[in-house]
Amino acid sequence: MGSRTGLVAVEIGIPALAATAFGLGACTVVFANAAQAALPDIVAKPLLHKANGH
Repeated sequence: MGSRTGLVAVEIGIPALAATAFGLGACTVVFANAAQAALPDIVAKPLLHKANGH
């Protein structure tokens, strides 16, 4: 019997990994677009250029 690290290994297939990667990528796109759309409502107009990173 080998040494155990306390981690449980779960074997998942390539389709599950691809679906997870697609889901995380889609969430990233939605979050980034929503953050840019909400920025003008959160930041005062004179400071908007700094908040946009310019």
